[in-house]
Amino acid sequence: KTGIPSFGFATNGTHSYLLGAGPALAGIARRFCPDGLKPEPAGTRISVNMLGVTPLDFSVTGNVTALRALLLENDFAVRSCWAMGSSMEELLEAGKAQVNLVLSAAGLPLAEFLREKYGAPYVVGLPIGKPCTAQYLNAIREAARTGENQSPFRQEAPSGKAGLIIGEAVWGSSMRAALAADGNPARVL
Repeated sequence: KTGIPSFGFATNGTHSYLLGAGPALAGIARRFCPDGLKPEPAGTRISVNMLGVTPLDFSVTGNVTALRALLLENDFAVRSCWAMGSSMEELLEAGKAQVNLVLSAAGLPLAEFLREKYGAPYVVGLPIGKPCTAQYLNAIREAARTGENQSPFRQEAPSGKAGLIIGEAVWGSSMRAALAADGNPARVL
């Protein structure tokens, strides 16, 4: 009645914030991203959306700025950042990106929606440490080249003694891969 767009999500305050944040990001895209957009044609720069960038996972510590800089330094173009640092106009153009980067589990429902609506694949993970950063950047290029989703840091849990990483799933899996690259096995809870 007010003309102000409103959304409702089935949350009750006793579960993880992901049950609200993920559907909320996808709900915004579902409601406002226009039909008819297509990923930009392959060119010199692969365009990406950064998904799941919430204050709960990224705060204001400079991680988002550093990730944007890493992408730009490696000849990627950042189309939008869901949900910190982009205007509504930039968010509405998300369908033009060639690849979506799932940077926290809150970004996965949005990545799946954008894949369904616009066809762009997604990459799950964060670049942590030099070996994993190279692997991550290659996964983005591979997603753009093949159109297939990529999870470069998906690993089996190590057997025997291992450290335990407790926290958000995408961060935890990326950290586990970085630790494993240094010879330090870990499990993610």
